Amino acid sequence: MGRDTTLWEQGRSLSFHLYDDWVFHYVFSQDTEDSRNALMAVLNIVLNRERDPITEIILLNPINYKEVMEGKETTLDIKATASTGEIIDIEMQRSDFKHYEKRSLYYAGKLIGSSLEGGEKYDTMKKSIVISFINGKIYDDIPEVHNIFWLRDNRYNRLLTDRLEIHFIELGKVNCRKRAEEMTPVEKLAVYLKYAGDMRRREYVRDIIEAGGEAFQMVEKVFKEVTDDERIREMYW
Repeated sequence: MGRDTTLWEQGRSLSFHLYDDWVFHYVFSQDTEDSRNALMAVLNIVLNRERDPITEIILLNPINYKEVMEGKETTLDIKATASTGEIIDIEMQRSDFKHYEKRSLYYAGKLIGSSLEGGEKYDTMKKSIVISFINGKIYDDIPEVHNIFWLRDNRYNRLLTDRLEIHFIELGKVNCRKRAEEMTPVEKLAVYLKYAGDMRRREYVRDIIEAGGEAFQMVEKVFKEVTDDERIREMYW
């Protein structure tokens, strides 16, 4: 009895971080209005959709509490279709960055394979977007936090097609010396994902949320709901 109580108290004191793929998945892939709004807010920042925002999203692999409680495996990438027509795969990668670019290409190939229904014409192909948040660095020689890859000709830089886009957001490149007002929206997002839940950075994260506006407030609301949920704390432990 005493051992169980000790473990439960330890579980209650767990620190949750959004760079943890498990926590990230629970925040953004619940089939609830708040979780979908938080995911759309993140996607609109990453994809720079201020003028043409995603206003509706359908999760293709939402969280299933029952399956998790029964010990069944949960896929930790998030697949969704957006109101703007794209198929999107989102992942938080917390470690093991070796060959990760190839892994992202594999995800992209699977999306492309599902972008046309049988009998549809190629000009109706949906756009496939893979977004990876990296809790570290994979491109040491590139200073930017956010890098986007397309299919282009290597001599004339001509775009082959706009039907594929691969994004990497490297949290290991965040610069905490920068003030929130000096950051781009994606840099603010990277800082938030890196330090949300870190009590040592609480005031800094609060400044980021305030500077980020409604989008960051929506994400923070769901993050707090998840971290305060006893069922989730028990599963995480």
